[in-house]
Amino acid sequence: MSNLRDPVSGLSCSETPLLPGRAISRDDIAKCNSCTLVFASPNTGPKTLKIGPKNGIEIDESPMTQMTYNNQTFSLFRSFIWPMGIHRDFKSEMKYDMEMHLYLRDIFKPNNIIAVSIPITISDSKGQPYFSELGTKGKYTLESLITTDMPVLMYKGTDLRDRDSYNTATLPQCNSKSDSVIWFVLSTTYINSNDAKNISDLFYNNSYAKPKSKKEKAENTPPICDKEITIERIKQMAMIIPTINTKTNIDRLASENNKSTKGIYLTRALQCQRIDPITDVSGDAVYLKGLPQTNLQQELDRNIDLDKPLDTEFKSPIRAKTMETYLGIFLGILFGLAIFGIVCYFIMTYVYHKYDETIDNNNTIISSTMKKLLKTGYTVPGLPSLIAQQCPVPVSGAK
Repeated sequence: MSNLRDPVSGLSCSETPLLPGRAISRDDIAKCNSCTLVFASPNTGPKTLKIGPKNGIEIDESPMTQMTYNNQTFSLFRSFIWPMGIHRDFKSEMKYDMEMHLYLRDIFKPNNIIAVSIPITISDSKGQPYFSELGTKGKYTLESLITTDMPVLMYKGTDLRDRDSYNTATLPQCNSKSDSVIWFVLSTTYINSNDAKNISDLFYNNSYAKPKSKKEKAENTPPICDKEITIERIKQMAMIIPTINTKTNIDRLASENNKSTKGIYLTRALQCQRIDPITDVSGDAVYLKGLPQTNLQQELDRNIDLDKPLDTEFKSPIRAKTMETYLGIFLGILFGLAIFGIVCYFIMTYVYHKYDETIDNNNTIISSTMKKLLKTGYTVPGLPSLIAQQCPVPVSGAK
């Protein structure tokens, strides 16, 4: 089958799961010191168990479980546990005792899938309580299985879902030349012997795992690969990521750093409020107006008379919005009157800009006419008084 697959697209079904040659060590594989892995499992799933053909024991885990690889986030959608190992560590002769597989997909591109392998070793002294809770919700999340200070093996291979150890000729991923899944093999976790036996009994007592006859093979056997990978091939398809972190660990470190911060700082939940840890913070509570100066009993004593309404303060029916509206109308009227007065002033100035000159000319004409009448001796009743007003020449001098 490997001849049907493009070598640069990933390991074929005959090469997946990856079995490194016994002479190969982790130091022979390139390391990505700039790669980042963050595993987050904020809550537990129902942890109910279901056995089906070719997938081991399926665990109903929380879909809120996520893994972020270089700021690209993948969410969990299926998880399985096998009572026997599938991968093998470097320089090791034997496969892991048990193994857990997590399948996650890109939250923006659901067809983009990655797989996480969590190897499991049986140890009564180091057994994780997570496995004791299988079948019940419990309180331990998948994060409890992650060891953060160990390297992670990353390689490009095929999907192991719906695949057993005997029939791979008809599987789509085995016949495809380009269908690949990125595998992350984490450091081993531990299970006690009692939990391991319970899982093994549940698996082998199931009808799918039992051979139907002596000639037939069991349907629910894990995929195996007996073909070791050469060092040239593994250098092409594999890489070592030095560490993986958990979201809980990141939040804990951030919390510890905040406790050591002195002075005024911005909190994540109150980006618009400045908090002084000395005057505004008490335990886990934040008071935006400073720490309270009274206790609960003092607050209750202030309102001990329940016959009186708690709120006796006079409240005006006039609201701030009403005052704002009235003030706007008043200022608008004043502004309108001012504009109207200015316009009228300039109009009157333009219309009557020669008013004084016209009055002076009329007075001159009237004065000249009166003088001429006086010289001719023509008299009109009441004229002397009019002439006296318009002309300073004495009337008695007329002839």
